[in-house]
Order: sequence, then structure tokens, then C-alpha cells
Amino acid sequence: MNFFTGWTTLLTEPAQGYQNATQNKAMAGAAGFGKGLVLFPMDTIGGALNAITFPIAVKIPLPKNGVDLKQLTGNDTLYPDGASAAS
Repeated sequence: MNFFTGWTTLLTEPAQGYQNATQNKAMAGAAGFGKGLVLFPMDTIGGALNAITFPIAVKIPLPKNGVDLKQLTGNDTLYPDGASAAS
């Protein structure tokens, strides 16, 4: 999943930084974009490695456990029982 959705960190990290900032929201959004630039290739490459190695049951850890689909959709309908995309 992270192989296909890793790029979304370019959008979600700045949005989180902006929403969580108490002062200077522009700087927080810019810092979030920088964080997204770092996490994007890590999630994408890590997701590809997880897809390649799935037959041998190797779990490659991803930063922040990869992309959380609840964060992208804004609801819990995909994982209503509290599970996450990373599990």
C-alpha cells in the first residue's frame, strides 16, 4: 500500500504542521513539506520492498508505520475496529 500512497506525505505532512501550529503557521507548513519530502521516498521504497519480500515474511519498518489511510480519508470506515493500514 505504501508503494502507491507514499506520495501523499507531500500533502499530509504540511497540512498536519499547519493545523498543529500555534504560531507562524506558514513556517510549520513549510517544515511539514520538508518532512514530506523525506518521508515520501522512504515510504515508497519501503512499500516496494515490502511488496517484493512478502513471500518470505520480512517486515521492513517504515517511518511512522507508513501511510495511514484513516488520515487520508478522514474517517474510520476502512478500519472501524481500530486496526491500521500498517498492520
